[in-house]
Amino acid sequence: MSNIVKTLNSADRLAVVDGLSNKSKEINLGGVKEFVLAQSVAVKRRRMVTVAIGNSITKQSAWTSSGIPSRAEIHQANALCGGQVPMRFKMMTPADPTKCDRYGIYGYSQKRSDEILAEIQTQWLDPLDAAGIIPDLVIIHALFENDLIQGIDPVVILGNLTKLIRIIRAKWPGAFIELVCPRPSTSYNTAAKIAAYKTVRDFCLAMDDGIVFFTSRSDVYEDPANPGWPIMTPGSNWTNSDDGLHPSTKSTVALARVQAATKLRMAAVFICENKIISNNFVMTGSQAVSAGANQSGTMPLNVTVGNSGNVTKVCTAEDPGFLISHNSIAATAGPASLDLGFVQFASLSVSGSTQISPFATFEIVSGAENLRNIVLKPRITDGGGQQATSATLGLTDATTEKEPDWRNGDIYTVWHPPIIALSGALVSVSDYTYPQAKISGGGFEVRCLNHGVEIVA
Repeated sequence: MSNIVKTLNSADRLAVVDGLSNKSKEINLGGVKEFVLAQSVAVKRRRMVTVAIGNSITKQSAWTSSGIPSRAEIHQANALCGGQVPMRFKMMTPADPTKCDRYGIYGYSQKRSDEILAEIQTQWLDPLDAAGIIPDLVIIHALFENDLIQGIDPVVILGNLTKLIRIIRAKWPGAFIELVCPRPSTSYNTAAKIAAYKTVRDFCLAMDDGIVFFTSRSDVYEDPANPGWPIMTPGSNWTNSDDGLHPSTKSTVALARVQAATKLRMAAVFICENKIISNNFVMTGSQAVSAGANQSGTMPLNVTVGNSGNVTKVCTAEDPGFLISHNSIAATAGPASLDLGFVQFASLSVSGSTQISPFATFEIVSGAENLRNIVLKPRITDGGGQQATSATLGLTDATTEKEPDWRNGDIYTVWHPPIIALSGALVSVSDYTYPQAKISGGGFEVRCLNHGVEIVA
């Protein structure tokens, strides 16, 4: 690795340190490691315009017509920052939507780092330039896995990483760079591949200077007895569809927690630079819930709760905010989630705006082991009538074991990337949230802390 380090000279404005510049604390949670690094920059900062690059693992974070995919590490990390929302995204027109989404998340499936480098100018950099996007944060999110699987020499892999870093630093000298270490894989099936995995991982860790470069570990579910491999004991299901590489929803959340901690080292407070509007931002006041055989209690003004026969709800307006206890949820036979009703925030006029980003912040109070996810579904009205969009995080895979491991006390913010009118001009937006239980059933309590709509443009 010393030869690679020597290529990163002062002219490249790169800082390589001998190990992590910030002390790392390892926490063991049920056999799964977490690494917490001390915060480096105790400052306020505007939310960071973010773009990302990588392979098919990065593509899992690309926005789709149905919302955010279940294994979206980048968006899950944004949501798991304890009420902070470090990242924001700007709209662009991708050259090839199968490789890059409309928010600058580029994921080229099944490709090595050299193949990604060969086309980033036309597929990533040029479209970003055309949209006038200058990122504050560039995530090198999943660059190495296909190289390692194919047995590429680590000197070549790190040489390609060096080229990419030089391109990024020359184009956007003011941007943070987050390096995400390679994820474990059962395809690292020779001693040489495992050695290469360790070399690349250690190099990425050594790059972390807490100033420009910030590194996120990915070995949180690495098997201690088999370095480089994920935990593959029956029922653990840390990889998706047992392919031995792609993170499942369960491991996505574990990885996102580490990546969230990395974002929070970049600043102490992240500030929304745009105007936020709401009928009742912190949800004050109290009113009786609408009549329903399975629901009771109070809700804040301008907030209503929808009934469902699959759950008993007890609602409490906390002035500000509200708490809903979801009880008596039956188990289901398959991955489809039961309808548990909804919460509706009153319609809000957004006339005169061209881009909006609705958001809501929740706290998981109890029963986290039974919660699958919370869906934010903004329903916009434009010149063509009402259109629904969905910001869905934490959807299940095919089995219970692969569902996400939330924790009691998690504060989770779903902040929708910018929405535009599909026809004519934006008129209004009405936001709905839908909680979902795991197929094992049970109950849970969720508190809503705030809700609003960011006026992006």
